[in-house]
Amino acid sequence: MARAYGLEYRRSMAKEDLLDRRRTTRVPLAIKAVDIERGTAFRTMDLSLDGACLASNEARPAGSALDLELLLPAGQALRVRGVVTASTRDSVHVSFRDVGRMDMLRIAECLF
Repeated sequence: MARAYGLEYRRSMAKEDLLDRRRTTRVPLAIKAVDIERGTAFRTMDLSLDGACLASNEARPAGSALDLELLLPAGQALRVRGVVTASTRDSVHVSFRDVGRMDMLRIAECLF
């Protein structure tokens, strides 16, 4: 474990679980997430400082960009840019890109 912004996170990736690519701790959290370009609404299954798992029956190709607006529990909207790392028949795994320090702290506030 290492520490960033006062939070612990994992650096290693388990080889047997290709969908588990996040470096930070996942927290089960259901919040609304909207694909800004398509207007498609999702529910997060879990959230971390660097990504989210979205409940979806719509497959997205790995590597595709996804701009999301997350509705945080305090009612604040947060826009993040992400890249799809994997899709299953019921979920889309997204890795966030270029999240600023203040936005990362806003995500951390709803996780811990």
